[in-house]
Amino acid sequence: AQLPIPGLPQPRPLATIDLPDWGTSAAFSPDGALLAIGTYEKVMVVNVESHKTVREFKVQSGYVRGLDWSPDGRIIATGCFGAVQLWNAED
Repeated sequence: AQLPIPGLPQPRPLATIDLPDWGTSAAFSPDGALLAIGTYEKVMVVNVESHKTVREFKVQSGYVRGLDWSPDGRIIATGCFGAVQLWNAED
């Protein structure tokens, strides 16, 4: 819950990206152009400027509990129940 404090500006989101399910994890690509978002059995890769989904990956099972990009931006690692999977981010 947010408690407004009189006299202080209230933070506002820079953007809102609608999702088909709970967003459980998110990470920016190394260049900041893409955002990988983990949901239920799926990773969505979204263009930060346009907010359009540019690719999707179906993960092994359940919610994506964590994800990250490799330093060169070519691989996305996802962690879900019982597995860590590596994905080619450029496909």
